[in-house]
Order: sequence, then C-alpha cells, then structure tokens
Amino acid sequence: MSEQSSSTTLIFPFMLPIYDSLADYAYPLLRVAAGGIFIPHGYVKLFVNFEGTTAFFTNIGLEPAGLLVAYVGAVEFFGGILLVLGLLTRPVAALAAINLAIAMFYVHWSNGFFWNKSGFEFPLLWALIMIVIFIRGGQNLSIDTRLNREF
Repeated sequence: MSEQSSSTTLIFPFMLPIYDSLADYAYPLLRVAAGGIFIPHGYVKLFVNFEGTTAFFTNIGLEPAGLLVAYVGAVEFFGGILLVLGLLTRPVAALAAINLAIAMFYVHWSNGFFWNKSGFEFPLLWALIMIVIFIRGGQNLSIDTRLNREF
C-alpha cells in the first residue's frame, strides 16, 4: 500500500493505483529531464557559440573566460549526459549546483528575482533541483544503482 494512502486521505482515491504505479518513475523522470535540459546548454557553449560565450564571460569579468566556458560547458553537456544515464550522479549534481550558485549570484542577482528580467529565479530553481539530485543520487533506473556503487 502507498505511503500516500497511510498518511492522508486522497480527495480522488481512484488515483491511488496510478500514483502507486508511477511512484518508482517520478524521481528518475526529474533526474533524466534535468540532465536532458542541461545537454543543449552545454552543447551551445562548447560547439556552437564558444567564442560568443567566452566574450560574454570576459565582459562580465569571469576570467580566464575560455577555460571557464569549457568547464561550464563540459559540466552541462557531459554532466547532463551522465545525469540522464544516472552515472556519477552525485558528483555531477554537486558541480552543476555550484555552477548554478555562481551564475545566480554573479550574473543574475543584480537583476532581481524574476526570470523574465534575467533575474535569479531559474538558476535558483535549477540549483535546488541539483541539490535534490545530489542528496538522492542515482537511485532506481540509474547506472550507479546497477553498478551497486555510488558516491
């Protein structure tokens, strides 16, 4: 029986079998989606607009810009792939959370909260998602779990 059913009364109890049948997939969905969303961001930094991103980093005072773009792009692109696979999940999530915290405070903080003003709302949300992934690790449907090894 579901944890949900033992601790609360559902308003729509007919949904309990659906919740129970999908519960094992909820967290992997978050991990895979987060990794999948990171991949194109890193791809653009590394393979499409490396020079432009480097110029942007230089313009905002992040130096050595080229090295930092390569690092951030690698965490996003290769780290995103690893998150999708659930391999080295915790170290990747930690690196991504650190990158997002730096972006939040260094790039977005002065613009206020809201994302549509280039504020810190989205980097904060993504940093929190990465912290959750760091805490939970690969879990089910991950290579980490299949290897029976995790950080």
